Amino acid sequence: CKDVKQICLHSGSSGEEVSGEICVATRKKLIIFANKGTTFEQRQEIPTSEAASALVWHQSLICAGFRREYKLFSERTGLSFEDVCPLDGKHVPRIAVLPGNELLLLIQESVGLVYNLSTRQPSQKNTITWPRKVTCLGASGNYVFGSSGLGQLDVF
Repeated sequence: CKDVKQICLHSGSSGEEVSGEICVATRKKLIIFANKGTTFEQRQEIPTSEAASALVWHQSLICAGFRREYKLFSERTGLSFEDVCPLDGKHVPRIAVLPGNELLLLIQESVGLVYNLSTRQPSQKNTITWPRKVTCLGASGNYVFGSSGLGQLDVF
């Protein structure tokens, strides 16, 4: 696969663990590959308007962060459901998978939006605000991590 911009692993569906499925973002498409023993075979291609800057695949949904928006795609049909939320294009999108079928989407350089995949709406938890610009985002259990890239890490 050439001109790869982002890559993510499939986190599984409804409690099932999936091994060997990956999604790759290239210039104007998302490509899904499945592990077939010693090789990976292309399973599906999803056209996009530009290269995704951020990418996660949780259950049957792929969330891609572009310069101006986050979008959800169905892994089964390849169709885009809707624009999750707009972006101003001034920062790089970041996405982290949270417990409870939720995603954390960086919507400003120091603000993250909690998005519920079940309802396809912002969560009751709504937003998390960091004291400084976030360059790296992550989650583990009930904790969310944001790093400024200057050696500082904030945990919520």
